This record gives sequence, C-alpha cells and structure tokens, in this order.
Amino acid sequence: MNRRGFTFIEILLVTVIVGILANLAIPYYMAAKIKADAAVVIADFNAIKVAAFDGFAKNGTYPASTGWRVVPPALVASLPDGFEFTYRTASYRWRRWATAEGLPQGGGNPALLAVEVRSNDRELIRAVRSVFAGVSFGNNRKITLVIE
Repeated sequence: MNRRGFTFIEILLVTVIVGILANLAIPYYMAAKIKADAAVVIADFNAIKVAAFDGFAKNGTYPASTGWRVVPPALVASLPDGFEFTYRTASYRWRRWATAEGLPQGGGNPALLAVEVRSNDRELIRAVRSVFAGVSFGNNRKITLVIE
C-alpha cells in the first residue's frame, strides 16, 4: 500500500502540540514586550533629564512645569530631533516644584524635578516602577520619576 500525505490523527496531534507550545510561549513574549516598553520609557526619562541639565547649564534655570505631552520649549534644543512626550500608551509631563520664598533654598530654586508618566496600561507602569533605579512615587496609572 502506497500512502501519501498525513492522516487526520497526525495532523490533529501536530496541531495540539503547536497549540501547547504557543500557550507556553505567549506569556513570556508579552512579559518581554512590556519590559522592553518600560526600557524605552526609562530611556526617554534619561534623555529628558540630560536635556534639563543641559538647559540649566545654558540658561541657569530649569523650565516651568508643562501639561501632558507638552515638550518644554527650553528643552527642545537639547532633546533628540522629533522627540515627543509620548510613547505608545504612555504620555509624559515635565514637573518642577519650587521652594517657597524665605526658605534656605528659597527664591524659586527647584526643590524637586521630575518626569511624570501616565498610562492606562497598568502592566507598563508596574514594569517602569520595577526597572527605574531612582526615587519614584505614584499609583497604577501614573508614576512620578524624580530627577536626582
């Protein structure tokens, strides 16, 4: 008997094995994708931090706080061309809190510089928090990364 092709049982068996392997691999792929996205957010934070320090060296002051997705005009020249304050589902906001007049660092000197990251993707925020090595605070939708 000369048989060509595969039997239904052989095809069904291969399909089941491929399905099992896919179910094992997909969660690892998704976790790696989230960690990669978190690494991009941290890289964007570092670019903003370097631009802020560069702007301070040139102008002697840090830019004022801005709204979500708004690049401070004083940072544009120091950021990479086409840099936006967004990445996929995440949006960024530059924050500068100043000390009150009359305090030792008073006169409007910054007491805290930060970049806030907002996203509806809770896994991304959780991954950013776990990857970021500095001081951060926030909740599962928004995290503030402090520039030290």
